[in-house]
Amino acid sequence: SYFNSLLKERVETFLASPSDSLTEWKNKTADYGTTNLFFQYLVGRSGKEILTKMILNNQIGIISINQALKDLGRSETFSDIFADWAATNYLNDCQIALKKYCYLNGNLTYERLHIEPTAAYSGFPNLIVSRSGTVKDWSAVWYEFKPQTGVKTDREALKLEFIGSSISGDFRLSYLVIDNNNQIKVNSISLNNQKGVAYIPNFIS
Repeated sequence: SYFNSLLKERVETFLASPSDSLTEWKNKTADYGTTNLFFQYLVGRSGKEILTKMILNNQIGIISINQALKDLGRSETFSDIFADWAATNYLNDCQIALKKYCYLNGNLTYERLHIEPTAAYSGFPNLIVSRSGTVKDWSAVWYEFKPQTGVKTDREALKLEFIGSSISGDFRLSYLVIDNNNQIKVNSISLNNQKGVAYIPNFIS
């Protein structure tokens, strides 16, 4: 159908530029893919009524979404939804956390929509990686860290540290822990003045 064909096109454009900013609209192809999939996730999680609430509150952008969530009696914010959506684009698995990290649209299964890590590193916890760069507001990047197999070490914890260039911002960092039994746990780093640290214990193979 036309809808499925259009949705397939949106998925393809998103997968080609998954770090495109959700709030920076330049009327490019990538913008349509990012926006469409975010709202697919938002509606799947909050119901179609959130769109009605957004129209009726006469606000725009993030403010409109936050007001609509509040009107629906939800305690979460746009920031929470965005962080979970970013995790969803990697996981897209309805078996995790009561369907919190998946698309409910049957045309957006893992086989059709999931992103690969932006960068991957192995050799931890002996390895130290420092990465700097600029990430636009409300865009996501994904990093994968793997322990080195067959190597003994006296360090068994992985330290994740985030230091931003600005003290402003309204978002949280999600990180996923996948154990040796392929059990997945989603956590987040609380930021204080754009700084946050998390330790992952028993990070050994």
